[in-house]
Amino acid sequence: MVVPNLANGAGGCPLRMLGLRASASAEEVTREWRRRMREVHPDKCEASNATERTQQLVELKERALRAVEARVERMRSAAEAREEFRNQQYGASSQVVFMFC
Repeated sequence: MVVPNLANGAGGCPLRMLGLRASASAEEVTREWRRRMREVHPDKCEASNATERTQQLVELKERALRAVEARVERMRSAAEAREEFRNQQYGASSQVVFMFC
């Protein structure tokens, strides 16, 4: 298992670095992190840099979870903006009725 090197803040999208889609959920991040931790944890791995790799993986998980949180917040903000636009366009108490023929 390869743990991306995060030295000096290097790296791109933390979700991609974990091998996940950019639209991954927090649960998916945690699941993948646990899977990788089982392979690099110093109690399980005898590599000389196991402790360093474990710390990097912890940092990567934190970055990935912040990325998920930011994406969710952007989606929430966009939904709120759409709702505000509809309220301005049609009035807050108005209901939009769509009729299909």
